Formats: sequence, structure tokens, C-alpha cells
Amino acid sequence: MKKLISNPSFALVLTLVLMIASVLLNTRVKLGKQCETLCERFYGDSTISASLLSLCDASEQLARLGERYQVDEADDTLETTRSVRELLQERSYDAEEIYDHYYDLLKSVFSLEGTLARTALSEEDAGAFVSAQHTAAEAKAMIDNSSYNELVRIFLNRNRRFPTPQLASLSGVHMPELFA
Repeated sequence: MKKLISNPSFALVLTLVLMIASVLLNTRVKLGKQCETLCERFYGDSTISASLLSLCDASEQLARLGERYQVDEADDTLETTRSVRELLQERSYDAEEIYDHYYDLLKSVFSLEGTLARTALSEEDAGAFVSAQHTAAEAKAMIDNSSYNELVRIFLNRNRRFPTPQLASLSGVHMPELFA
């Protein structure tokens, strides 16, 4: 063992292994913390997740109205709303997957709104319909105007040069994704 440790080749290999491990650990700690902080912004009170929850509330109200008037799109809207809520409850950091579900929810809500707009609603239900439409539109506007994507763009531009993406991948750091 003493002979192995005193061998210059072994010492060089051991030094290289320790340096690489140190760099990967440093990357995981520093870059990982920055990525985590940025991803947490997605779930802050006044960000995309809060607006998505508001959109889910509005879509459920619209779907309940649709069920009352036997509108076909109501079931699809409820199912899509459940999938978005589940992803948010899991605190998924897969922004692309959440966006895909959000896009599906928007299509479903717009279709349901169109059908409900052509349906003879009671006065009370017409008021609930307008309120839910307004909430959905506000939520979509908040998502569209969120600063999250701009912050992610800045972060990714700052960290896109070699060797940062490669070190992040090797050290298990998941870079934040655009919500688009």
C-alpha cells in the first residue's frame, strides 16, 4: 500500500479524481442552489403557480356550469384541471410538462366558454359564468406577464457556456426551464 501511494502515477490519478470530485461537488452546491432558488420562484405567491391555481378554480366553476347544462366539454375541462392541480401539488419542476397541461387547459376552457356563451343560462348562472370568465382571463394575463421566463432566460444565458451545462449534468443539477 505504501508503495502504491508513493507511486507518482497513482498520486497524479488520485489528485485528478479529487479535483474532479471537488469541482462536481462545488457545482452541485453553488449552481444547484441558484437553480433551486429560481425554480422556487415558480411556486411563489404571486407567480405562475398561483395564477395556474386561480385558472383551475375558474375552469372548475365553468365546468360545473357546463355539467348543469349538460355541456360535453365539461368533463374534459375537469379532467385537464385535475392534471394541472396534481402537477402543482407535486411541486413538479418540469415547466415544459406543466406548460403542456396549461395549454390543454386553456384550449378546454376556451371551448367550454364558447359553448356556454351560446347556451341559455339562468340569470344567476350567467353572472357566475361572467365571473369565472373574468377570473380565467386575469389568470392567463398574469401568467403571460410573469417575470419567471425572463429570469430563466437571463440565468440560462449566463450559464450556457462550457463547462457549466456539462458540469451541471454530471453533478445532477437540473437547470430551470422556460414556462413556454
